[in-house]
Amino acid sequence: MPLLSFEYQYQFFADISPLTLERLNIKIAEIVKLREYGISGVRIDFGFSITDIQEIAATGIDIAINA
Repeated sequence: MPLLSFEYQYQFFADISPLTLERLNIKIAEIVKLREYGISGVRIDFGFSITDIQEIAATGIDIAINA
């Protein structure tokens, strides 16, 4: 069964925090692995430094900032 994001071209953004990545056992450099689950981008939540956000941006995944 195809993922909704691929079948209907929806874009899904996941809220992420450092704890989220830890629980998923994903390093920042590997964050594009979330695309395998139909996630097109991430919304940066509390806990990331400016450097972390720059590293996430460098992976090419779309980013939204949680204000």
